[in-house]
Amino acid sequence: MVVVIYAAVRAAAFSHAAAQIKMGENNISLCRIVNGSEAGLASSCCQPAAPLAAAMGGNPFTWPAGVYLSDGKFNHILMAMETILDRSGVHYNPVYGTPEEDKELERSYKHLCDLRDEVIAMGIIPPVSEWNKLNKNIE
Repeated sequence: MVVVIYAAVRAAAFSHAAAQIKMGENNISLCRIVNGSEAGLASSCCQPAAPLAAAMGGNPFTWPAGVYLSDGKFNHILMAMETILDRSGVHYNPVYGTPEEDKELERSYKHLCDLRDEVIAMGIIPPVSEWNKLNKNIE
């Protein structure tokens, strides 16, 4: 009986590993299609690790990233901004655009605030006034 159970568990583990390998092959194929070669494969597959490496002292991560904002114009919201992530943290600069782009950014901010307020109303996260109890860095 033990041998049968062991064989079944081993077969299931092998099947799972084979499925993971196949999934990896599919990801590589997709990267080749999107990037046109394996040269782009490394950058697209390694990209999720780049912010972590930057925070640990590697090369700064300079792609736009989500950052918590509370700067007077945009308050208590996580938005994608032009950022630099390095060992000392996340730094962002104000975004300057055309008047139309500024209006679109303000509409996006309002939409995110509405979504945040809905989630607060559902009781999933606490009110903004209580966020600093969870994280002392939030004012």
